[in-house]
Amino acid sequence: MQKKHLYTRNLEPITAGTRLPNIVIFDNHEEEIDLHMIKKNKVYITVPSFGNHAIMNEIAKLDTIFKDFEDIDFYLISNEPVYTQKRLGSSKKLKTFKFLSDFKLRNFARYTGTYIYEISSLVKSIFIINEYDEIKYVQYYDDLYSNIDANIVVKELNNLLDI
Repeated sequence: MQKKHLYTRNLEPITAGTRLPNIVIFDNHEEEIDLHMIKKNKVYITVPSFGNHAIMNEIAKLDTIFKDFEDIDFYLISNEPVYTQKRLGSSKKLKTFKFLSDFKLRNFARYTGTYIYEISSLVKSIFIINEYDEIKYVQYYDDLYSNIDANIVVKELNNLLDI
């Protein structure tokens, strides 16, 4: 039986029904963007590292599932530098995900409770957020080896779109 690895996060998790805090993060051109400026339905998935093959294989599977949700923007966030994300993420040829880096500012980690002290990285998590920055669904995975339940996520995305 595999031992579960539980970690200490910097904050208590934020919950569905709350508004996403004001967060500035870096896009794939190393430009600062305010997440409140994204006026669409969106999904943020945080991962500890783009270099973890098991996690990136899971993301590649989600990428295939999410391609049908054209009215939603999908973002993959780690606290690695932008150039590292590009190098490690390019091999997976992800089509639906845009990369965001929390490397310099650590605002996403600071305000969402996704920072793990023991490994100085982000916990795996998923945030489904409407165009008004209200969190409709959130799930934190303190056990880094847990998989994101794609069926639940698809159901929540359909709820977001009222399908």
